[in-house]
Amino acid sequence: MKRLYLGLGGVALATLAFETLLTRVFSLAQGYHFAFMVVSIALLGYGASGTLLALWPTLLRGDPGRRLSRLAMAFTTSLVGAHLFVNLVPFDSYSIAWDRRQAFLLAGHYLALAVPFLLSGLAVALLLARYPHRAFRIYGVNMAGSALGKRLMTFGNRFFAQSAAMGALPEVYAATAPDVRGGDYIGPDGPLGQSGFPKKIASSRRSRDHAVAARLWQVSEALTGIEYSVPHSFNAKPFDVLPIKR
Repeated sequence: MKRLYLGLGGVALATLAFETLLTRVFSLAQGYHFAFMVVSIALLGYGASGTLLALWPTLLRGDPGRRLSRLAMAFTTSLVGAHLFVNLVPFDSYSIAWDRRQAFLLAGHYLALAVPFLLSGLAVALLLARYPHRAFRIYGVNMAGSALGKRLMTFGNRFFAQSAAMGALPEVYAATAPDVRGGDYIGPDGPLGQSGFPKKIASSRRSRDHAVAARLWQVSEALTGIEYSVPHSFNAKPFDVLPIKR
């Protein structure tokens, strides 16, 4: 039983860490209001695991240790798969009002991100169903693993995150520093660009995509009703803006 408890605790730890990470990723990428969507994704996955077991109770048969090992492997694989999916097929909440494809992408993100929670729920349900007389210990191990997952994320934040004030410094520097030019990218100087003081760093290839920049400019003009005159020559400095048309 000790190995089963250890395996369940590890799955619970990773599940809570994944859920906490998703709230922060959604908050940064889509806006703080989308962070709450993570709770519904987790509930969808756990609820689906119960439904799956009700429809196919044979999933609980067999050696519980082997079953738990397979679920843990599938859970780990689903974490990587979900991460790849949401990065390769990005959802843009800001364009959902005029781009109908975003609704389907949102549904796809929901399903992809719910899979790890479904597998985590199956792991807990497996042990509870096979060892009902040990339910209190199984529940305790699951809660302890979840608590450690939260502590792990808190500990990780000290190395890969920073305070709100430090996070605002790159924007302040970009807006006020006299040596900043159009097209410069300012970010933290720490490890992996996750923390530290602002400095000029290289931006991603997509941020230098002229087609994407032109589309963003067109949408901005359409939404604001204000038109600017922008040079189309590639010899011009990036994002140079001429006076507003009157």
